[in-house]
Amino acid sequence: MRIDTFITTLSITILLQLSACTSQPTTEGATTATPSAMQSEKKLESERTQQVQLVHEMLGLSTKRYDLVKKARDLPPDQFVAKSDISLSIKAIDLSLKKLEDEFFKQARRQFVSAGKAGNYQPYVDSCIKKIEAIRNERYPEKARGRLYGKAIVTFTVVSSGTLGKIELSKSSGQPLLDEVSLESVRYAAPFSEFPKEMAERVDVLSIAAPFSYTNADEP
Repeated sequence: MRIDTFITTLSITILLQLSACTSQPTTEGATTATPSAMQSEKKLESERTQQVQLVHEMLGLSTKRYDLVKKARDLPPDQFVAKSDISLSIKAIDLSLKKLEDEFFKQARRQFVSAGKAGNYQPYVDSCIKKIEAIRNERYPEKARGRLYGKAIVTFTVVSSGTLGKIELSKSSGQPLLDEVSLESVRYAAPFSEFPKEMAERVDVLSIAAPFSYTNADEP
């Protein structure tokens, strides 16, 4: 997914969720909170406010990037200098977006799990893996089945909207083709389903470490 598309989708979704969290009214008749609880609530509200600000910045930069890309496409083919200047501006925006994205993920409520040991998140993780495996079976090259072996581990991040965030190869299978099949399977399986309500109340971002094994059983 292009960085501007990802940032826009992520930003709009998270902005709506964070705005809802920060604007929730106090429940009538609720027991008076203790000083400790009030302090925790105040800290959480401050963190949410910072996240909203980050999202606003990401949205602004993403919109600016989109406008520059459109402008570059509309330029005549012989406008090499203008296109070069726009290209440099887009690269600078991409760097800024990357920094903001990293900052957002640092502040977000994040949970790390493995595909087979996800605790309360297991049902959601299983649904993601099931979708990925279906794609992997489709994209697995026939020439590799039963001929290339190994085990790759891919770690990928899903935000509460189901949007795929960061993805990386945590452990190589030793076979570049199998590594690429594993990464592409996760990319093409996205987006995933939204977090269930009770899950979204506890976590903003879920990082999943998923193993992909290639054995004799994969022979055609």
